[in-house]
Amino acid sequence: MPLKVNENYIGLKLFGFECGFEEISDQLALTPTGTARKCLPKSERPADKRIWSSNVWLYECVIKSNDFIGDHITKFIDDIIIPKRDVIQELSKTCEIEFSIVQYMHYGCNPGFCLNNSQLRIFAEIGAELNIDIYCLWDNVTHPE
Repeated sequence: MPLKVNENYIGLKLFGFECGFEEISDQLALTPTGTARKCLPKSERPADKRIWSSNVWLYECVIKSNDFIGDHITKFIDDIIIPKRDVIQELSKTCEIEFSIVQYMHYGCNPGFCLNNSQLRIFAEIGAELNIDIYCLWDNVTHPE
């Protein structure tokens, strides 16, 4: 049976703003991978009554790979966050900023990635919260002992 591939989601999320999505996209010179409007349903399923509590703008890279997630995180910070640091910092005055790391591990050991002092300073400068979720989903078929 072939090995399953890890799914890595690394993203920049802005929420709690009142301006239009286009304004944020223009300022960051990025096309969002997802948006949500305050007070609209989170799901199209009729039984799901949850609604968005604020407007949300998301730019996310999805990497399906068993490569070390720390390398993907560093690349996102270097390619997206650092060049747009001043704009993100300005946006943080009118909304909340989140840097998100989510990994669904189907194969491999504890990723053990580290955010170095320089990266942490950048998050502090732009006023970003860190949201990190790692889900270890392997079993003895995909992760031999």
